[in-house]
This record gives sequence, structure tokens and C-alpha cells, in this order.
Amino acid sequence: MTDERGDIAEARADSTPAARHSGPETDAPESLNPRTLRLARLALFWEKLWPAAWPAVGVVGLFAALAFVGLFALLPGWLHLLLLLGFGLALGWSAYRLAHMLSLPSVAAAERRIERDSVLSHRPLTALDDKLAVGEGDAFTEALWRAHLARMMKMLGKVRVAFPRPGLPGRDPMALRLALLLLLAIGLLDARGAAPGRLADALLPRLGAVIPRTPAVVQLWLTPPAYTGLAPIFLRAGAGAPAGGERQGIGSPSSPVSVPFGSKVLARLEGGAGAPRLLVGDRAVPFKAVDGSTYQLEDKIESGDHLAVQQSGRTVAEWAITIVPDLPPTIAFATPPSRTLRSTLRLEYVASDDYGVAAVKAEIRRVGAPADEAPIELELPLSGGHPKHAHETSFHDLTPHPWAGLPVTIQLSAWDEPGHVGMSEPFSMVLPERIFNHPVARAIIENRKMLTEDPGRRPEVAAHLSAIAARPSAFGGDLGVFLSLIAARTRLDFSGRPETIAAVQQLLWDTALAVEDGHLSIAERELRDLQQKLMAALDRNAPDQEIERLIAQLQDAIERYMQALAEQQLRNPDKNPSPLAQGAQLLERRDLQKLLERMREMARTGARDAARQLLAQLQDMLENLRAARINPGGPSQNGASALMRGLDDLIGQQDRLLQRTFRDAQESGMGMPLGQPGSGNSAADQEKLRRALGEIMRRLGDMSGKIPGQLGRAERAMRDAVEALGRDAANDAVGAQTQALEALRQGRQAMLEGLRDRLGQEGDSEDLDAFGPSRDPMGRVMPGFGAFDGNDVAIPEHGDVQRAREIQDELQRRAGERRRPELEREYIDRLLRRF
Repeated sequence: MTDERGDIAEARADSTPAARHSGPETDAPESLNPRTLRLARLALFWEKLWPAAWPAVGVVGLFAALAFVGLFALLPGWLHLLLLLGFGLALGWSAYRLAHMLSLPSVAAAERRIERDSVLSHRPLTALDDKLAVGEGDAFTEALWRAHLARMMKMLGKVRVAFPRPGLPGRDPMALRLALLLLLAIGLLDARGAAPGRLADALLPRLGAVIPRTPAVVQLWLTPPAYTGLAPIFLRAGAGAPAGGERQGIGSPSSPVSVPFGSKVLARLEGGAGAPRLLVGDRAVPFKAVDGSTYQLEDKIESGDHLAVQQSGRTVAEWAITIVPDLPPTIAFATPPSRTLRSTLRLEYVASDDYGVAAVKAEIRRVGAPADEAPIELELPLSGGHPKHAHETSFHDLTPHPWAGLPVTIQLSAWDEPGHVGMSEPFSMVLPERIFNHPVARAIIENRKMLTEDPGRRPEVAAHLSAIAARPSAFGGDLGVFLSLIAARTRLDFSGRPETIAAVQQLLWDTALAVEDGHLSIAERELRDLQQKLMAALDRNAPDQEIERLIAQLQDAIERYMQALAEQQLRNPDKNPSPLAQGAQLLERRDLQKLLERMREMARTGARDAARQLLAQLQDMLENLRAARINPGGPSQNGASALMRGLDDLIGQQDRLLQRTFRDAQESGMGMPLGQPGSGNSAADQEKLRRALGEIMRRLGDMSGKIPGQLGRAERAMRDAVEALGRDAANDAVGAQTQALEALRQGRQAMLEGLRDRLGQEGDSEDLDAFGPSRDPMGRVMPGFGAFDGNDVAIPEHGDVQRAREIQDELQRRAGERRRPELEREYIDRLLRRF
């Protein structure tokens, strides 16, 4: 009551005309912040806009979500168009409703919204807009009105605008808007970078000629596995491809494409509409989007008879293919495994694989051995990396092995790069063993073999060893041999462990070698080990430093072996006669030195295959050297060998005489006289050779009772040559001598086979093996056997070696120039790796 009286008194005091309020004439009270009024109007506008716009937004969102997941690309054009029209009508109807439902809220509505959000009683903003209905002009009435307005203004001190409340959950009780958001998120994750392209494709239905489209172009690269060495296959179909496609295209009447098993396929599609997929037989592989119109995939082909690319249910490219399987390699013995004169195991095999043999191994098992007994595994040489066809010969000294002299089976295995295995038929034989001439050495080896066949007989073997040791005079009183025999006997008596057998067998082997050869066997074993190490290093393309080191060690080992051989021959000239004193060519150390130098040069310049062949030739030479030392032969062998050497010498002399006669024929054609000083009497020389051949034929008839007809033809041709030379008809003599030389060579082969057959029945034919390919006991080709040097090792000439080295130096220089393109440097690196 006091406040009302104070307000009335104040109103009376302010009832002057200047202070009289005539009512608001503006749209908003002066005390209301314009920003608050705008926020209120915007809140009201949004509460009307969002419910009205939601149908249109839902239509657009649903269309985009379906486009992102690629639904429209799977539909035929007519259905795509119908859906597109349906979405368009729905969007138009929603937009029409939106346009008619929206209008800007009035100031009065905004003021009312502020009053509600601010919880103002008596609606002060509305009161400020009111006008005095009666009493205008009365001072007291106007004063009272102004007091009322002042009180309303005080109530506006704390106004606010609440957040809009469109009320959409009430209109969407099933929360379909959340499902739409989830579908949009899935579509965006699936499309990723291809989202714009898919959205554009959804707006353009495929209607053939009505709407032009970019034709699909398919490109396929089929890359065979690296080990096949085959070039990639390129396939193309679509716009820009040659007629019928490149190699093959859809509808092209061409043969199937041969695709190696395990080939990688890189497919790329450009243009068209929709996400494509690759059909490999019955298997479908989806492409991955690169951009809006490009798709790509990588896969492996292991089955199927066709490749097809489908896009939107339509086949855009197709090829018939044939999967070429990777067959396992094949391997077989080229000749039966045999024992050489050096008692080593000779293995000659042929192997082949469609893409290359990766490794070859021989497995040896003892006949009648327990199933759990480990076999002997031999890694066989393989020249040329991974050859498709291999024909190799290797020698393996297994005489130290406890199985030497026992029946075994040998089986070959070959691997290709993927791991397929091919196996040969097993071959049964007695594993070669060394023949010991000393009776004590033979007795020691017999006891060693007894332990292998039946380890339970160790007490019996120990007793035998004790008996041998009790007679030191039998082995020259060698203290080392005596102590070895006693140690072996003691270990057999007091140790029952299985590994004792192997240790004793090794000790007995070393003891037998000491009795038989002394220091020579040690040098020979070292030589064999180094040969095997060098061959293994060449096979695996070891570094040049390792090859150089092994060749140097091999050279030293050969020197020690030759020295030990010479010392033994000096100590026992009667027991070990030199095989080189029987008319064969001398194997001089400088020959070995020259061969080793050539081997070193070949390995240094990258000609590893030639180096392997040189090493194999060296092994053959040393094999024959030792064979001649330990197998001097009996009377039959010596006679046959002498005949063969005599015939080989005759062939060489006939060849030299033919060359001299040919030169005389050329000189006579130029008007020069025959029989120049130093040339000798050709007719007399020819007659001497004819008589020598007659003597060989006589001795051969006495030995075998059969003379090859080729030798008879050679004797008649020699007679014609003597007659032509006697009348100075060098040209006629050349023809007769050529016929004689050829008949001698054919007769030599027939003579060799006949002697082998005869001596083989007597069990003494091994010595003739050294003369099989017209080689001397050292394994070298005899001179004159053939128009050219008969050496079967293809050794590059010095000029070729020098050029190879210059090329290698130039490649290394270019590889160091970093300014060259990376592609060129990579190519140079690949070339250098071959060196």
C-alpha cells in the first residue's frame, strides 16, 4: 500500500506535459536488446523450418546413401530411371510443402517467445506495446500510466532466448532419421574416394543411345611366377583395343591364352558404370575403386578355364584361358652308376623340368638296413643356374664310408623352384670300395666292414684287432699303427655306446690308409676335399674372393699330392711303377698350372660354367693318374693297353703326315718344288706307317682272333697314298691319306670295343676305360684324334676373356654414375650380378 501511494505521488509529480507518455509508437521497446529479438525470431523460424524440411532432407539423404553403396549401378536403366523420377517427385512435393509452410515470425511472436523463455509474468513486453485507453490528458492518469510502464521496464532486466525445440522426435517416433544417418555412413565408407563418381553415376541412368556413356576399357597383365622366366601376358578389350581385342577379347575367335599356374593378374577397368568384378572360373573377385571411373584388382590364378570382367551385371570382357600346370621335374640315370678306376662312385644323370631344375640329390640306402638308418645324401652338381635340361656327371669318393663294399640302392631326386620333386628308379649296386694291396690293411678293412654289417660282433672284431697288433712285423713295426689298433680294441671292449662304432670305424680307416700309403693318402684326401669345396662354390656362385682362395688351396694341394706320389714311387719303385713310363704323354706340373690359371680366369670373368668344366676335367685327369698308379694291370691289360697306345700314336703320326702332304699340295700348285729341306720323304714315311699298322693288326689278331675291317680299309688307303706320293701326286695322296685317317679312327673304336668284350670276360677290362674317349692315362685327349683339338671343354679364347673383363669394368663405371636414370642403373646392376 505504501508502494502504491509512492507511485501515485510520483505520478502526480511527473504529470507535466513534457513527461507524459503518449504510448509506444515503435515496433519494439527501446529497452529490449535488438540481438535478443533477432535470436528469438531465428529460434521460431528454425522450429518451423526443420520439421517442414525434414521430408526433403530425408529424400536427398536416402538417395545419396543408395548411390554411395552402388545400388543404382546394379539396376537396369529403365528401373534406375523410374527410381530417379520417384525421388525427384518426392523431393519436389517436399519442397512445395516447405515453401508454403515457412514465413518469417513477427516481432510480437518473438516478444512472446522471449516472455515465455524468460518466465516473465504479466507479459511486460506486451504491456509496453499497449496504449492508454481513457484518461488521456489527465495528469494523474498519465502519471499512473507512466508508473505502470516503468514497472514493466524493470521486469525486462533479465531476458533470454532458449534453444529451438523443433519437436522432430514427436514427428519421427521410430527414429528413422538415425537409420538414414547410419546408411549414409556405411555408403561413405564403402565408396571413399569414389563417392563423387558414384553419386554422378546415380544421376545418369544407362539408357543406351539416349544418354551417351564412356565405354569400359579393360586391361589385364598376367605375370607368370618369376622362376618360370616367362614374359608377362597383356590382354586388352574395349574401346581403343584392336579388332577382336589384343591377344583376346570378348567375342574374339582366338585360341585360349596359356597361363602358367600361380600367375598374378593385375586388372584395370576404366569407364563404364558401376563397380566391376573379375570372374576366374567360378570365383568372383571384386575390383577396388581408384577414382570415380577407374577400378583395379590384383589376384592369383590357379584354376579356371576363362577370365571375365563384369560390370553392372554385364560382361564387358572375356578370355578363354588354359592353366599350364607346373609339372614335377623328371630325372634318370644317363648311364648306370659305376665304379671308376679310382674306386669312386660315378653318377651321370639327365634331368629336365618345364621351368628349370633347382636342385638334384642322390640318396643311398643300405640293403637290409633298419628303417630308421639315415641314408647317404649327395648334393649333385647343376650347371647353369636352373637349367631346363641338365646332363651332368659327378664323382663321389665314398671309400671312407662304412658302407663301402656293401650292397646299396641309389635313387636320384630333382626339385624345381616351387618344391615339386621328381625321382628316378632305384638302382642296386655294391658301393665302390678301395682295394687295399697290403694284407694288414685288407684285414683291418674286413673287420671294419664286419662292424657295419653286425655291430653285435664287436667282441669278435676286438679279438681280431688284438691279433693283428700282436704281429708288429706285419706292418713294419709302425708304432702309430700299433697304438691305433690297441685303441680301437680297447674302445670296443669297454664302451657299449652306439657312437663308439662310428668312431672306431673312422680310426680303422685311417689306420688302413697309413699301412697302405703312408702320407700319400692324407694328401689325396685333402685334394679330394678341396675339389668338392671348389665345385660347390662354383655351383652356388660364391664370391670371387672365395673362389680365388679355394683355387689357391687346390693348387697347393696338387703340389703336395704330386710330391707325395713321387716320394712313394722313389721309395717303392718295384711295387709302384710309374704309369708315365709306358709311352703315355707326361703330365707336367706346368700343364696343371696352366689349367688352374685358366680356371681362375674363367671364374673371375663370370664364365662359371666353363670353370666347372675345367674342374671336372682336372678331376678326370687326377682320377686316371691315381688309377694308373694303383692299377698297373696284368699281362692281358698291359698288352691291350700297349696296342691302344700304339694305335693312338699311329693315328697322330698319320694326321701330321696328312697335314704335311696338304701343304706340299698347296705349294706345288704355286709352282714350288716338293720335298723341301726338312720336309722328309713322305712316301717312305707313309710306308713306315703302313707297316706299323700291319704289325698292330697282327698282334691284335693274336690277342683277340678278330681284326676290325676298318683297319683293313685304312691299310689299303695307306698303300694308295704311298703310290701317289711315289709319283709326286700330292693331291691324290691327300685324298687317300684322309680316307686312311678316318678308317683308323673308326677302327680304333671297333678295336676298343672288341678288347673290352674279350677282357671283360676275364674280369680285367677296367684299364681300357682310360682310353675310351682317346685320352692318355692322365685323361688328356690324344693328339691327332680328329681334325681339331678334341678337348670337349669350351674354354673362351684370351681375346674373349679380355673383352669380358673390359665390359665388366665399363659396367662398374657406369653403375657408379648416380646421374644416370634409376631404370638404367637397375639394369646395369642386373648385368653385373651375372658376372
